[in-house]
Amino acid sequence: MIRLFNFLLLGVFTFITLACKTQKETVEYLNTENVSEDYSVSFIENGSIPMLMEKAKSENKIIFLDFYADWCAPCKQMDKEVFQDNRVGEFFNENFINFKVNGDRGPGREFANLYNVKGYPTVVFIDPKGVVLGRQIGLIFQEQLMSLAEQSIELYRISF
Repeated sequence: MIRLFNFLLLGVFTFITLACKTQKETVEYLNTENVSEDYSVSFIENGSIPMLMEKAKSENKIIFLDFYADWCAPCKQMDKEVFQDNRVGEFFNENFINFKVNGDRGPGREFANLYNVKGYPTVVFIDPKGVVLGRQIGLIFQEQLMSLAEQSIELYRISF
């Protein structure tokens, strides 16, 4: 019985050690901010959660998270049809800190787990404290996205 307990204790200790190491590497990787110029919406593609929240707080904006995967056809369709739209770009660049996250790979998995992403694409709107104001799973077009964005802004104003 004592051997089993020691074995389990060693396993838990190993798991915690590896989890902490992975989180530290992720935070270091995500500390660089890159803004994509591939879309009308100006997306930050690398950043940490604290960096995004600080930026949102200082600019009094909501954070818009676009979770995608490289293999996701609807994600690619949104990139071409929605995020290239100048009207969407102007609105989102003015009102949000826009963050594009590959939730299927690397450090993006941590973001996806944190915001309970179960499918791609998923868009999430959060306030500067990390509270979810709105979310949509699946392909979403310009009008739906703009409507969800406006609802999220209204919720933020009410709660602020």
